[in-house]
Amino acid sequence: NVNGNEFGRSTIILNINYALIIADITDNSEEYSSANDAASNTNLQRELNRLRALVQSAELQRFWVVLLNVLPFFVIIFLKAVFDGFFSLLSLSAAFLLFHIANSTFMASRREKRYFHLLQSFTSSIFFFNFQSLFYGLDSIYIPMAFMSRLTNPITFFATLHVVLVVDFAVKIITVTVKAGLTVLPTKFIGNRRLRRLFQWIEYTSQFYRYVLPVPQWTRYLSYSLFSTPLTYFSDHFFAVLYVIYKACLIQVIGRRWFESTRRIFRLTSVGSKVSVGEEDSVQCTICFNDFCNPIKVCLSSLLV
Repeated sequence: NVNGNEFGRSTIILNINYALIIADITDNSEEYSSANDAASNTNLQRELNRLRALVQSAELQRFWVVLLNVLPFFVIIFLKAVFDGFFSLLSLSAAFLLFHIANSTFMASRREKRYFHLLQSFTSSIFFFNFQSLFYGLDSIYIPMAFMSRLTNPITFFATLHVVLVVDFAVKIITVTVKAGLTVLPTKFIGNRRLRRLFQWIEYTSQFYRYVLPVPQWTRYLSYSLFSTPLTYFSDHFFAVLYVIYKACLIQVIGRRWFESTRRIFRLTSVGSKVSVGEEDSVQCTICFNDFCNPIKVCLSSLLV
């Protein structure tokens, strides 16, 4: 009994000590939380005071006065430019929307739905050309596509940009329509691999054509000047020559891909089939004819592609 009483008293003492420790920890945590809250409130109050002082500063007040005096003028000019170029913006929006619909539907569909591809692509083309003919006439598309310019004086930057973008979308829509027309051909006349090779050649041809297409438009804009002085005559022709040199330097990349695709249009060699030794040692891909940037060597004894 004596041992049991001593054990009970020791247990009570341990429980009391444990409770005191817990209470001490709780008090310390509350004091720590109170200190953190006080520090956070102090920092927040300091930041608010600094922002209030910044808002009430004389420099910021002068900036707001200047902004409120100038901003309405720029808003008026912007709205005037939007209303003046409303039909141009509308035609560009329609061209982008029709091309996006035709291209996304064609890319997402399968060959079993080839008649739907063709119908949808022709519908987009008809809507696009009718819309352009309604506001600007079909010559606004056909003449620039023949590497000629129909811009009238004064030649402005936005007028040139509008012609370049509209003609670019027109060629893209025609490219999608041609691809959709090829899918209608029966499989026994043109297989899937040859069809992919034709798609590649059509896409590279379209890219090459669209790369050269805006050269006459921008050349005429860069060589045009409102004033006929020796200085403006020299500067305008100088900028036009620089633009032509710039396009000529970059055309070799697109031209090389188009040339390689044209040279191998009737060959069905691709990754996964038997390739020649020369093609294995080549630094170009046998599908897109682009240079390898970061080749990876696969260390396997056999690989099924």
